[in-house]
Amino acid sequence: MTDGRLESAIHLAPMRGHIELTLAELADLDVSQPAMVSRFIAATIDRIGSADCDDALAGQLSVGDRHYLVRVIGAALGHNRIWLKSQCRQCGEIFEIAIEQDKLPVKPASADFPRAAFDLHGQIYQLRVPNGHDQQIIAEHLASGMNETAARSALARMLLEPNYTGQFEEADLARLEQVLEAMAPEVADRAQSNCPECDAPVEIEIDPYLSLQQASDEIFSDINVLARHYHWSEAAILAMPRTRRKLYLRLIDRDRGMQVQPEGTAGPP
Repeated sequence: MTDGRLESAIHLAPMRGHIELTLAELADLDVSQPAMVSRFIAATIDRIGSADCDDALAGQLSVGDRHYLVRVIGAALGHNRIWLKSQCRQCGEIFEIAIEQDKLPVKPASADFPRAAFDLHGQIYQLRVPNGHDQQIIAEHLASGMNETAARSALARMLLEPNYTGQFEEADLARLEQVLEAMAPEVADRAQSNCPECDAPVEIEIDPYLSLQQASDEIFSDINVLARHYHWSEAAILAMPRTRRKLYLRLIDRDRGMQVQPEGTAGPP
């Protein structure tokens, strides 16, 4: 959803090195996580519907849409299969499990998405789902010293139309959050497994923005290897599609006698 409009057509940009370079440099920017997510989406998506995607448009996306897109983009960047570390609460064993981002369940939006009627002390308001811009404003409030309770109230006021000027009770906020959860699309944020030592059930949290952490110095390493082996320029390597770049790297590894695995099939780090 962007600015109240429902869009279903998302056009990913061709995954080339210059995009990965942009993503790797995001970590050095002094911006909030919501702002970083908007830049991540804008750098990797060409169009949403018929509109060119930029930071502003990415900020209009609902939070659930942003979670989903970051995972889709992460998979397109070769980070579909990821390893999560956990510790069993029963026996203390530390272990890792692999998940595939494109196979995680997605809860669809409800029929009244992106707005629902909300009864607050006898008056009916329109409650909309939060978006990236809302997240960025709240992040700025928290950075300036606002506490969590005040931030929840500030967000609730932003999402209600007409403006609500009264004081929120905890029960009001809890009910509002329940309505939002039922209305908005969601991607799975937990995985179930069993401890390999004692077989106790374990629930593992999945960061919806895990793909942001995967955008690392990998592109610089790739440039270094290809430039040394083939003597190509940085510009030529960055212009190359990711799949072709990784193919050349696998060929180099094969020539060196190293075991070659297709991208995304490696074991835990």
